[in-house]
Amino acid sequence: GVTVVDVLELPEPAGFPRQLSRTASSARGFQTKVYAALQSSFCEVLVLDADNTPMKDPAGLFEEPLFREHGSLFWPDYNCTAAWVSPELTAALGLPAPSLA
Repeated sequence: GVTVVDVLELPEPAGFPRQLSRTASSARGFQTKVYAALQSSFCEVLVLDADNTPMKDPAGLFEEPLFREHGSLFWPDYNCTAAWVSPELTAALGLPAPSLA
């Protein structure tokens, strides 16, 4: 019962930020996770990096108060610098720019 879909062949999701549209057709690698999550047929989606190893069942994240309130949870990579995060992306999503602190 698994369906494989090339998300870059689908029309843009409703409400997709116009300023990000130009990157949709050229997205590669980790960038395609955004499109995959937006195009998913599921009500709740867990996007987990290939280098993440859950130490317990991550399904409980969907019950977290912050997820219930905002509909999303984010955390940085372990050795992350905020330099790769596009200011256009955070602005389009209405998020503050990440801090290196």
